[in-house]
Amino acid sequence: NKALELGFDPFMIYSDRSNVYHNLGDDINAKSDLLKALSIQPYNLEVKKRLALFDTRLVKIQPLLDDHKFNDVIKNLNSLSLDDENPFLQYSLALSLHHTKKNLDEALIRYTKALELGFDPFWIFYNRGFLNIDLKNLKNAKYDFIESQKLNNNFFDILIDTIKSKNIT
Repeated sequence: NKALELGFDPFMIYSDRSNVYHNLGDDINAKSDLLKALSIQPYNLEVKKRLALFDTRLVKIQPLLDDHKFNDVIKNLNSLSLDDENPFLQYSLALSLHHTKKNLDEALIRYTKALELGFDPFWIFYNRGFLNIDLKNLKNAKYDFIESQKLNNNFFDILIDTIKSKNIT
């Protein structure tokens, strides 16, 4: 608060102070500061992503994802617009469509949308790589796996374990 009074960059202060509020369990002030930061820099992806975590729809979706109830996730997010800017919801729907093998073309679009909105690129490239295998887009799968490798040095071990568990040859 003192830094704000002394004229330090308000965007940085609101963004950083929201983390402090969040760590203290004060989500009301954390969200308020994120909204203030977003009003200063309306196109900041990191702030948008952090603000998206306060979306009440995530409260319903997260336990379903944790329990691998992908059909229930799809039911809950069936009206999610491609224009919705919540990367977590876009990713959740893409992952659910992918795991249930329902509308794989839409899953591909939503993985890409989640990536554009700032979702963790490693998991997008990793899962989208397998989706591209399912869609027989081997060139795109190779690209996604290479991008995953660039983001995570342990990728090869993760990939081998996944291939073994899925019996992919």
